[in-house]
Amino acid sequence: MTGPLPDVAPRAASGTTAVTEPARAPKPLGGPLGQPLGQALVQPLDPVRTPPAPPAFPALLQANAVQFGPGERFGFPRVESRMVTWCRAGRGEARVNGVRWSLVPGVLLVLPWGHRIHYTAAEVDPFLLVGVHLVPRHDEGFPLEPTVPHDPNHRYAGCRWRRDGEPDLGTQVVATTADAAPGLAQLSAYAVEVWRRGTPSEASIRALGTMMVDELTGLAYQLAARTGDQAGYAGPAGFGGGVGGGSSDTCVVPDELRRVLAYVEHHLADRLTVAGLAEVAGCSGATLSRRFDTYLHRSPMGWVLDQRIERARGLLRTTPLTVAQVARRCGFADANYFSRIFRDRTGRPPTAWRRRERLL
Repeated sequence: MTGPLPDVAPRAASGTTAVTEPARAPKPLGGPLGQPLGQALVQPLDPVRTPPAPPAFPALLQANAVQFGPGERFGFPRVESRMVTWCRAGRGEARVNGVRWSLVPGVLLVLPWGHRIHYTAAEVDPFLLVGVHLVPRHDEGFPLEPTVPHDPNHRYAGCRWRRDGEPDLGTQVVATTADAAPGLAQLSAYAVEVWRRGTPSEASIRALGTMMVDELTGLAYQLAARTGDQAGYAGPAGFGGGVGGGSSDTCVVPDELRRVLAYVEHHLADRLTVAGLAEVAGCSGATLSRRFDTYLHRSPMGWVLDQRIERARGLLRTTPLTVAQVARRCGFADANYFSRIFRDRTGRPPTAWRRRERLL
C-alpha cells in the first residue's frame, strides 16, 4: 500500500480516533504594561559604585641623622611611615618586627609601614644613622603636620588621611646598599640637610615626597627584575647578617652567605680562610666564592679585608689603641703590613689618618 499516511493517530482503547491538531504557540503571560512576565519581574540592577579615592600626595614628613653613643639602645613600638634608614658610619644592629639586621657602613634598609624597631649601637665605633620618613599617601584637605607617630598614643596614630601606598615593596624589610641604590642614598642625605635648616615648606615636603616615591619605585623595579616578579618584591624575611663594604647589590642574600657574613663580623680578629668560611656556610669553597661574586661582587677574602679596614677605621677614630693593637684586633699579625694595606685603601697611613679624623 502506497500513498500519504492519514493524519490519524493510533486508535485509542475506547475505539475512538484521536485526531492531531496543529500545535499552537502558548500565549505569553502578561506583566505590567504588557511586558512579558520575566522582564517584568527581573529588572537589571544598577552597578555598585565604589566612591573614588580622595586625591592624595606623597609627603616626606621627617628626616634626621643620629650619632649613637657606645652601646646606646632605644626603640619605638610602632612607626607609621615607610622609613629609609641608612648606616653612614660605625656599626650596630636594628631589630625590626623581631628580626635582627646588622648595620655597617653603606647598608640601607627600607622599613614597612607600622614597623616596630629597636636600635643597639656597638660598644666600639657606634653607628651614625640617617632616618627618612615617607607617608606615601596623604589626603588633600587635611593638616600637613611634619611629625610621624612612633607609638600608638601619638595624636596622629591611625589617622585615616595618612596611609601606605605605592610603590609596593611588600610588608617586610628590603635591604640594599648606598652603592646599589645611589639615588636613594643621595636623596636621603639631601633630605637631612633640608630638615637641618628648619622645618621645610609644604611645597618642599611634597616635592621631597614625590622624589622619594620615584626612588623607591626604581628600587621596586630593580628588585622585581632580579627576582623575575614584575608585581613587586616582599623583602628578605629573616636576613640577619651584615651586608657591608659598599659593594653589595640589592638582593635576597642566601642563607649560607648570611651565615658567613655574620660569622666574619664577630671573628675579624681571628685567622679566616676560604675553606673555614665554606665550612661555616656548609658548602664548598667554589660555591661560596660564586655566592660572593654574585651578591657582593667580591671574593670572600677581598670582602673580609674590606671589613677589617672598616673596623680599623672605627677603632682609630674612637679609641686610644696603638696602631699595633688596632692591627691585632682587626686580624693583622704584622703591624707594618697593616699600615701598608691601610694606606693603600685610605690614602694615608693609620697615624696620619687618625690625626685628620680627629680634626674634623
